[in-house]
Amino acid sequence: MTTVSKFGRKEAPAKAGKEKEARVFLVSPYLQLGQHFHLLKQSLEVVFHSLWGDLDLRWSFSGAKGGGLARNQVAVLLARDLVKVHGQPDHYRYRFLLNDNSCPAGAPFRYEVLHKGKVVFAENGRAPPAPAQSWRLAVVGDIGDGSPGSLATAAKLLQSAPNLVLFPGDLVYDRGRFSEYQKHFFPVFNAQPEATSGAALLCQVPSVAAAGNHDLGTPRQPEELDWKKFPDAFAYYLFWSQPLSGPSLPGLKETLYKRGRNRKKLTAMYGNSALDGSSFHFRFGMVHFIVLDANRHMDWSNEGLRAWLAGALAAGADADFRIVSFHQPPFNSDSKYKIEQRMRLICDLLEEGGCDLVFSGHSHLYERTYPLRFTPAKKDSRGCAVMRPDGQVPGRIELDKGFSDKGVSNEDRPGGVIYVVSGAGGTLVDAKHLPTASQFTKKLNWQENTYTVIDFEPGKLVCRQLNLAGAEIDRFELTKRR
Repeated sequence: MTTVSKFGRKEAPAKAGKEKEARVFLVSPYLQLGQHFHLLKQSLEVVFHSLWGDLDLRWSFSGAKGGGLARNQVAVLLARDLVKVHGQPDHYRYRFLLNDNSCPAGAPFRYEVLHKGKVVFAENGRAPPAPAQSWRLAVVGDIGDGSPGSLATAAKLLQSAPNLVLFPGDLVYDRGRFSEYQKHFFPVFNAQPEATSGAALLCQVPSVAAAGNHDLGTPRQPEELDWKKFPDAFAYYLFWSQPLSGPSLPGLKETLYKRGRNRKKLTAMYGNSALDGSSFHFRFGMVHFIVLDANRHMDWSNEGLRAWLAGALAAGADADFRIVSFHQPPFNSDSKYKIEQRMRLICDLLEEGGCDLVFSGHSHLYERTYPLRFTPAKKDSRGCAVMRPDGQVPGRIELDKGFSDKGVSNEDRPGGVIYVVSGAGGTLVDAKHLPTASQFTKKLNWQENTYTVIDFEPGKLVCRQLNLAGAEIDRFELTKRR
């Protein structure tokens, strides 16, 4: 079957022979918020990669407004794009939209992929919650190494029954390649019934991801990209379908596309629109989320980027909470990464914009700061903090050590932003870089795999850090600002 994709190609995948006959999916279906979620807040996308070009999707949900059972609705096919990636058979990436105003918020639904009327895949999910509904978020980063810790963490995430999963970066190791997702990400977090390990998480629960250094790792001079060594890099842009609510300038796309060879290679692999969407914001329930690309190609002292971030924070003014996530933490005690402080450049915006929590990874441990405010030692002419050549941003840290962790009243609101590193989802911090608690550290755990679970109800959140045995390592509560 020949199709026309949004990339303008008019050719069918090369025949895969017996391989095509033996399997339908190169990447099995999984749920995403999708590129339109900031506009269609009750919608989701189903994404998958297949060797077959004639697949359809239908879905159904119960408890429809007005009673009755809605059955066998045909999902909207947003895109069926031909993908040509080194080391993989030519295939199609599908994106289907699940959107129906009669589907109740938080309601269970079922979706089925069909080939010529025959069901070849079926799974269940839940619609996004309404503002007044309670719901659960799971957070963990640095999970993409396929280690026993990563496998066990995936199983615990599924058991925790979240409505949304947030991965604060380093989804795969070591270069963000398509082949690395195939080896250590999807088999672990989107395992299928016939698999002997892994968890069927992503096919049931939508997820969002910040881009870590191993996801979009590039040399300091992007024109030095070694396409012979890493021919299937930048798969982050292919596998994640996230709200297109981000800044228009400047990012990795602009940097990479300056050289024709990079532009030609990336367009052939992922299309003209592939390098969009690593920074974005959206509303889920009554929580406003902002996800940022914190890698070196992003200059967060740029006036345009800072204006966009200020606007994204302001868009959450009527939300119960504002949560920001990016990979590299501005405050952490890892001896390897503690001088990597470039994201302190936005501390003033987070504080002024009413940010409640920041989730990062990068350091393979768990750490929570006291609520804090940061005043840089030096500012430039634009009023932005100045970063030293070694990546440090020195300044004064003001801590609220009086915050009780209970959040029982508005008077007990924290006096500053709480920064959380939840990066203990895979291989833990190595013995050469063991952390020592810093002045800003409220809680530190580096000895075991842990993950974060946050339960939201109107006006309140309860954040818990759990180990793989289910024991509570840390806990705190917040109430809505008034």
